[in-house]
Amino acid sequence: MMRSDVVLLTVSGVGIFCVGVVWRPVFGDLSNLKFALESTSYVATAVAAIVAIYTLNAWKRQFRHAERFATLRVLKDAVTDLHLYRGHLLSVIAIYKHLRTHDSAPDPQLVNREAEKREQLKAALTAYKKAWAAAVAFFTKEEEANFPGPPTMFLSLFASRPEQIHKAHLLYIDSSQDDQFEAVIQLYDDEAKILFRDSVEEIESMLRRNI
Repeated sequence: MMRSDVVLLTVSGVGIFCVGVVWRPVFGDLSNLKFALESTSYVATAVAAIVAIYTLNAWKRQFRHAERFATLRVLKDAVTDLHLYRGHLLSVIAIYKHLRTHDSAPDPQLVNREAEKREQLKAALTAYKKAWAAAVAFFTKEEEANFPGPPTMFLSLFASRPEQIHKAHLLYIDSSQDDQFEAVIQLYDDEAKILFRDSVEEIESMLRRNI
């Protein structure tokens, strides 16, 4: 039996008991009939008010539960598109790898591909920010604080990692330092994969808990 059923049965039982207490004197003295009728009306009004308040609160909880689930589904769809962050990162890496093996001569095709990936990622981040704004209202404080990939995290990495790859390229410009450069870009690539994986898994876990 659901808790709401227990509460409603309890309130109904108390109401019936109160009515019985009020009406008992009537059977001994009909002069108490008016008092019994009035008291019954008061009891009925009180019971109806209690039931209405509880029903409203139960509806609010159900509505919040449904809204949380709906916004989490939209957020999951949005975060799934953020695989584009790693795609953009790899396009940046490809540019610098080409520079390091072609006497710093850029490849226009790689540059154009990076620009295309960047625009796709911007669109995905905009959709993610919108979905996040709707969903986070239904997060607990703990869920919000512990979420691995909020929009601010992806936006920060999108803004900073290409510049840091550029700096690593200049710092390890000599061909004998290729291993150091590779270590840096591998670190950023692993970071992107883990961030995406953990963000998707966390939303999926929240959806399962919401069922």
